[in-house]
Amino acid sequence: MNNIINLPNLEHLRSFVVFIQSENITQAASKLSISQPLLTKHLQELEHTLNIKLFEMAGRKKRLTSFGESFYKIIKTNFLNLDHSIRALLTDSDNKFSEVRIGARQEFLEDIFNILIKEKTKFSLIDIKGEQIESYIRNKAIDVVVTKNLIETSEFIKKPLFTDVLTLIWSNQIKISSNNTAAILNQLSDYTFYDYSPSLLTEALASSINLKIVTEKSNKISNWRNIVKAVQQSKSWSIVPSRYLINTNVSSVVLKNKESLPNIFYIYYSKSLNKHDWFKDIISKILIYFQSN
Repeated sequence: MNNIINLPNLEHLRSFVVFIQSENITQAASKLSISQPLLTKHLQELEHTLNIKLFEMAGRKKRLTSFGESFYKIIKTNFLNLDHSIRALLTDSDNKFSEVRIGARQEFLEDIFNILIKEKTKFSLIDIKGEQIESYIRNKAIDVVVTKNLIETSEFIKKPLFTDVLTLIWSNQIKISSNNTAAILNQLSDYTFYDYSPSLLTEALASSINLKIVTEKSNKISNWRNIVKAVQQSKSWSIVPSRYLINTNVSSVVLKNKESLPNIFYIYYSKSLNKHDWFKDIISKILIYFQSN
């Protein structure tokens, strides 16, 4: 009995990951520097290798099948590191670049992966957040970090990266009859709420209008982009940073902080590595991307 399983081509996996993380096939093909027909061929050949459908049609758009969703969840984080580890092995033996360890939450890692995908520099992406970040910096287990935490360190340079404005969003399928934030929230409390973290709703409302809404219809999704997609597809609502609402189709209102103190995210990067031009170039590309989006 033949138990050998055909493994997918690395380029096909890369095309699959970038396609899922892009708004459309045009954007994905541009990120990969290939034509749209070739990207389509990669996706078809990946399905052929796996011998199972990854996509199904929803109108004119492709969406993941249940297997496709499971497959993506399994490979997305590990692939980021695998892809660049293999690229690093294939670079010239004279390559003197160090491996850059970059830490952030998953959404930021996806952005950074797309920024640096064409770089020859070796780098590893580490999904870290909250209290973990300070430990990584203190133990010098990281070279670049994106976080809103204020951390005292003499080993890293700190620069503002972008301002995070929380926005209340809800499905266009929900008809709201008021422009008042408190009234909107009262109407939305009957619908499913997608929460990034257990305390986000309470903190956001307390800092904006001092109103506490209790909803039993709460689901946790620890990815801002996936939350926005869920709200677009069902009668639901959430509170998300405005940077994830570009080219989306939802209703929204910015939550105004009573103290006028928006969340500022910072990039921390190693002073010792910053003496190298190639490292400065990486930091420059990350800064330009986040500050222009």
